[in-house]
Amino acid sequence: MKRTMRLAQQFITAVGCANGNGGRHLGCEHAVKILRNSKFLKQVRVPIQWKHVVEEVATGRHFEALAGVTQTCKELAFHTRNAIENKEELLVLGGDHSCAMGTWSGVASAIRPYGDLGLIWVDAHMVSAQLICCYWYGNL
Repeated sequence: MKRTMRLAQQFITAVGCANGNGGRHLGCEHAVKILRNSKFLKQVRVPIQWKHVVEEVATGRHFEALAGVTQTCKELAFHTRNAIENKEELLVLGGDHSCAMGTWSGVASAIRPYGDLGLIWVDAHMVSAQLICCYWYGNL
């Protein structure tokens, strides 16, 4: 019973990052909107409270996207840091992998007074395990 009451009082803070210019596939920037409206997220047992959706600053694709990705990640880091400092349960949804830079920069900044953040990144596509000389896509 106590656990049920605790779950009834909890929610997950969601922050979206509508980005895609740092990656290979056009359309990734729509992932947040699609996931936010999906049946899957509506069926999650703990309610999701959307706080922010960071819109991508478009400066080009691939290497030209660097300035925009940097600016987008700074804004995302601001929101993730605030959520962690406010002790909120955090869910970040993004378009391409570059949103990880903003997500984890904000988290690391929030917990820095308590120690370092250890992070092991496992890429679902294992792109990092491939040789750069053979598979260069220009993604950030």
